[in-house]
Amino acid sequence: MKNEPIYENNELYTAFPDPDEVFYSEVEKERFLPLGTFHLQTDEGQHDVLIATPLGDEEGLIGKDNYGEFCGETWLTYSKVNGKWKMDCSVDDLLNFDAYYEKANNGLKEAKKIFNENKCLPSRSSRGDGKIPLFSIQSYPSYLYNWFSDVEEYFNFALREVDKEELDSSFDEDKAVTLFDSEGNQYVYIGSTNKSFLMARLFFFYNVKAERVLVIFEYS
Repeated sequence: MKNEPIYENNELYTAFPDPDEVFYSEVEKERFLPLGTFHLQTDEGQHDVLIATPLGDEEGLIGKDNYGEFCGETWLTYSKVNGKWKMDCSVDDLLNFDAYYEKANNGLKEAKKIFNENKCLPSRSSRGDGKIPLFSIQSYPSYLYNWFSDVEEYFNFALREVDKEELDSSFDEDKAVTLFDSEGNQYVYIGSTNKSFLMARLFFFYNVKAERVLVIFEYS
């Protein structure tokens, strides 16, 4: 599998945007942490896609139940409205993580400070010049990961066989997933965040037509 970690700001990614500049309201500011902006290049032009993690627990739980394509126990969506990003579901659909917000927000501020000082996030466990990936671009989302079994009932999808040279090194065989919304619009797979940076790994998809981000937790 093609896997391209991003460690520093470049033409494809800008780390740690200002919450006031990217979120639609206080509702989003209290429930998301803005990690970066991915500059997706398409035939129609560039789309600046917010990469943000919802507050959740280490098992990857976000919603109270699986309500549909906009919110579930391990996924939710947010869309661009008047140039900023707005959560598509209701606050009432989500588990309450208010008690964790201050700690999570302080952790983000510390990471942003370290990034601004070093232009990267140095790996604490590395003896050399190791860095923690901010984001990883991958060639396809695998149907063998846990996240797919959660969402397959709530999204239209297609599977394709993956050639051996493209395979994730963890698998002998695999299938790539393509997700669609209820109107048949495709979600473009962007990539994932690194678990060493956050409590859980997250997968990000972007619906170009709807200007909507789908984020899915990979639960353990």
